[in-house]
Amino acid sequence: MARHVTRGAVLTRPIVGLSAILAGPALADPLACGDIASLARPDLRIARAEAVPAGTLPSDNPGRAALTGAARAKAALPAHCLVEGTIDPRVGAGGVAYGIGFQLRLPEAWNGRFLFQGGGGLDGVVGEALGAIPVSGATAPPALLRGYAVVSTDSGHRGRDSSDASFGLDQQARVDFAYGAVGAVAREARALVTARYGRAPAHAYFMGCSNGGRSALMAATRFPTAFDGIVAAALNDPTGTFLSTFTAKGGRLLVYQGVADPVFSARDLAAHWQDLARHNGGGAALADWARLFLVPGMTHCGGGPALDDFDPLTALEAWVERGEAPDRIAARGAAFPGRTRPLCPFPQEARYQGGEADRAESFACRAP
Repeated sequence: MARHVTRGAVLTRPIVGLSAILAGPALADPLACGDIASLARPDLRIARAEAVPAGTLPSDNPGRAALTGAARAKAALPAHCLVEGTIDPRVGAGGVAYGIGFQLRLPEAWNGRFLFQGGGGLDGVVGEALGAIPVSGATAPPALLRGYAVVSTDSGHRGRDSSDASFGLDQQARVDFAYGAVGAVAREARALVTARYGRAPAHAYFMGCSNGGRSALMAATRFPTAFDGIVAAALNDPTGTFLSTFTAKGGRLLVYQGVADPVFSARDLAAHWQDLARHNGGGAALADWARLFLVPGMTHCGGGPALDDFDPLTALEAWVERGEAPDRIAARGAAFPGRTRPLCPFPQEARYQGGEADRAESFACRAP
């Protein structure tokens, strides 16, 4: 049986070859967590494959790149398989060791979904692969607690922290940071998920803010068949893309941005979004597959005098899997206890319709 599993999980570099393997009917029985290490190859090092008991809290990583939201601190994890490794290890410019580091968490009670967790800053750190909502006020459960298999990556280099730019001296490291690591990690992680459970994910998602949001757009642009839905936040300009193939296969894009973001201008993003609409058949046609939600008062990836506690992942799931487009997203926040409001898809705004002023039900999404 072990030999059959290894053949089924062999990762040929072309994505088409991998898809044929995963789609075939002769998938093996689910592979035990510890046996995942047997799938290692010269270009796929697996340093760790071990079972983690339920209730374990993840160790804090102060240099982590991921923006994980308030829910992370309270997350007692479900029983799962923890896999850590490196893709394409090599020695690069200046004799520095490079490779695409990743962490994959595979829950015992899997819901059939896969999430790629975006990083932040300049990456260089493998964040804890929990899949927490990447907005600082979010209290919604991380994706791992919902039953997702979740992967994270350092994007192909190791830094002192997520502000270390020394990797820029190496050509391949720059390519991996720009987009290459997304494709490599998505491909390898999907194959490991399939080996562990004996079947491929039914749905694949990407979620990230700031540089994680940039990576999310790269996922839709460079690897348009890899993901069914993408949450991207705190962006600059989406008009250079995420997208005839992505949309043709039913891909959905949900973007959110703080109106008070000091890093990227929400006003510029709104202008870019209008350009995107003009180049994609108008606002109504664009809204069939992409929606932008502006959050009043919110700064970069959360914070500020804002209602920054909301759940874009649940909204995206409903859109991708049930065809329920997000006409509004309920939001609350610690800055305004007891208050709820709808976040509305741009260019609509929340307008008071009567009733209790602190209740989302008293507001409707209307064009300005």
